Amino acid sequence: MSSDFLSRKTIKKTRKDHKCEFCNRTIPKGSTNILYWSGKFGGEFQSSYGCNWCEKHEDRLVDDGYISDFWDCIREDIFEELFMEYEYCDECESEIDADIEGDWLIFKCEECGKVMHKEYMPVNEGVNDGI
Repeated sequence: MSSDFLSRKTIKKTRKDHKCEFCNRTIPKGSTNILYWSGKFGGEFQSSYGCNWCEKHEDRLVDDGYISDFWDCIREDIFEELFMEYEYCDECESEIDADIEGDWLIFKCEECGKVMHKEYMPVNEGVNDGI
């Protein structure tokens, strides 16, 4: 985040829904310990939020002060091994697609619908989503 000035803090509890600047998922009202930053970037004032998972991986989602493409980071860095392992379905040999559903990155066969793998990526670690 290359900036003219920058202020960072942790929001104890959100009062309304926000969008994560990194992954674009909704950070629901009532989420705890959420990253918030504001400042002047390229002459423009901006304020943004980051979900718990993206804050933990911020060093891999930011390059030279700029937020990188989320899916490029997921595919080519953070979960590169999973994308190689789950490239094709072990039942019908079709390509596997990955998508985010709530707090889960799901590797699912495009053809037969078989879920090959689920990876937990919590927007708010204070909330238990199916574990």
